[in-house]
Amino acid sequence: MQLTVVRWNRGRDAVDTFISRYDRIDPLRPAAFRWARAQRLFLLGDRLDPRWDDQLTALVLDYQQTLGGTDCPLVCPAPRFRLIHRAHRIYAENGETRWELEARLLAGQSDQEISRRVGLPRGLVAVYHDSFCTCRDRLRASDCILVTFIGRGPMVGFAPGDIGGVWKWVGYFTGPYMLDVLIAATSKQTRRHAYTEDALESARRFVLMAQIPVTARFASLATIVGMIDETEQRAAPPEPSIGPSLAVTSGAGDRPITPDRLPQLRLGRGLGKSRTCGAMPWASTGKSGVGRTVTSTARFG
Repeated sequence: MQLTVVRWNRGRDAVDTFISRYDRIDPLRPAAFRWARAQRLFLLGDRLDPRWDDQLTALVLDYQQTLGGTDCPLVCPAPRFRLIHRAHRIYAENGETRWELEARLLAGQSDQEISRRVGLPRGLVAVYHDSFCTCRDRLRASDCILVTFIGRGPMVGFAPGDIGGVWKWVGYFTGPYMLDVLIAATSKQTRRHAYTEDALESARRFVLMAQIPVTARFASLATIVGMIDETEQRAAPPEPSIGPSLAVTSGAGDRPITPDRLPQLRLGRGLGKSRTCGAMPWASTGKSGVGRTVTSTARFG
């Protein structure tokens, strides 16, 4: 009888240990798993389980119970919720601050680096990561990052206007430097940078090309063509360095799409099943692309 009790206790301890670590290995864990866990407890009226839930999950549950839901108010309900409320505001607004914060987290930057570049307190960066974009323990699992944090954009084309998705894609697969160029080129906020106009224009064109669907038809290109026209109106006169700096090729061959070939692009030529969307040096990062062929010869500047 004594031996049976010992075995049962050991088995229970093993189960508790597995449950407490399951969130680290769960392949279907959502990006905001603590927020989702607290929301489930709130809706069902359940209590916290010490095997599953940590102090931050308890704080998020307390925050949601105080709000009476998950809608984000303009004013923080209590001083103890100051950081989680600011993180919730960033997440709910879904603007450039959220896009850049998540892209830099996926790029592997530290809280201090992100704090300096985005202009947020280090503590807020940490709380946002743990509450809404928990990715650092999975940065080596590229399939998981694509499915959970980036989405289908690299495979089928990003939705028009999904600049944040392109930022996260570039940040994860190429690192902070390429991300800095893209943010400087496509952000609506005025930013200080030292990049040439050629580099910025190449980045803008890359973002536009990333938003063209793989199975694009002529009628569905109207929105993208309008965005290209707006970009060309803002751009400086093309110089010879622009052509090779953005090596975008189509299924018709390996000729780069230079400014003189853009009229053909507008007519829908060369947008077949196979194409290259440039400026993504995958080989240098050791990670493989999904769905698209990407050249390593393209450069920004």
